[in-house]
Amino acid sequence: MSASDGIGVWRGELRAMSTLAWPLILANVTQQAIQATDVLLMGRLGASQLAAATLALNLTFTFNVFLLGLMTAASPMMAKALGQRFNAVRDVRRTFRAGLWLLMFALPPYWLVLWHAGTIMRAFGESASLAQQGQSFLRAYMWCTAPWLLFQLLRNFVAALERPRVVLWLSLAGIGLNALLSWSLIFGHFELPRLGLIGGGLGSTLTWLLISGALVIFVQRDRRFRRFHLFGR
Repeated sequence: MSASDGIGVWRGELRAMSTLAWPLILANVTQQAIQATDVLLMGRLGASQLAAATLALNLTFTFNVFLLGLMTAASPMMAKALGQRFNAVRDVRRTFRAGLWLLMFALPPYWLVLWHAGTIMRAFGESASLAQQGQSFLRAYMWCTAPWLLFQLLRNFVAALERPRVVLWLSLAGIGLNALLSWSLIFGHFELPRLGLIGGGLGSTLTWLLISGALVIFVQRDRRFRRFHLFGR
């Protein structure tokens, strides 16, 4: 192979990698923006509410990174199976379902910890009032972990099949959806009850349920993805 041919191969590889990577990079940014929207809205409730919500979100960070690591492992396994054989339907489906089983086993103890987050916060020296507010927020927010992690697992699947843009569009839609839901539930707009911190948690949970559900429907209906029967049997 000549030097010019080698440069052409590298350019092709870099172009393909960039095409796959930039939607995922922007999707990461937009998903962080969803959480940032909650923090901005809850900041309007007052300093103590903002402090309680921020402490509660920081408490979830370590657990979320651990669980996300479990889901991330599925991405190279799916990509490897498809790289070895394009029609590796069974191997990809097995990896995806293993991720679902991991979620089913990992989430209940995680939720149990978050349900008693107030006790943990008091153990670290926080005031009873701050701990109570943080616990109230988390008892509404913690349920979004399941659809969020399912979204990440499906994201790994569509990325392995080189269709990451749908993840970006759904994440972008999630910013506006979360802003509307959280604003309405926190402050009681559109004849909804004013729920304060609990409204912020519910807004995030509803947002991730909707965009995760949208990605499930897309994967089930798209001809290229449907053949994997991810949720069959």
